[in-house]
Amino acid sequence: MTRKRIVILIISGILLISFVILTVVSEKVYIALLPEVTTHTLRTSTSKDGVNERWLPGECVRKNSKGEDAVYVVREREGRFRKEFYAEEVAVDVEDTRDDGYVLVLAMVLGHMDPIVIESNLPVSDQEAVKWMNKAEYDREPIR
Repeated sequence: MTRKRIVILIISGILLISFVILTVVSEKVYIALLPEVTTHTLRTSTSKDGVNERWLPGECVRKNSKGEDAVYVVREREGRFRKEFYAEEVAVDVEDTRDDGYVLVLAMVLGHMDPIVIESNLPVSDQEAVKWMNKAEYDREPIR
């Protein structure tokens, strides 16, 4: 091999290693900047009329960009680097409030085991990637 080829191979190797390092650092920074969310599940009870009622802590219900009541459900999808969790906005109608702070919500698309965001260190928006802090509590149940 000529000296020129050796220099080109060394420079190529250094560039490759640099790109790998930058990719790893980029992933770590991306994950560190995600909103950290804690979730809660619906409490279902049966009313006197035999209808299933869905109760949530009032903190779960937030106003969306249109000023409507909504909750955020944690879902899973393919992300930038691997599978990631994201918040999906679901519109709800608040029908009643109890003394303990729970609210009765109407939303046909909410399942009884859906992880609903109750707390976040940063504002959460629809389809935004999130870091799910209490996922271990849900590992026994599949997420749709």
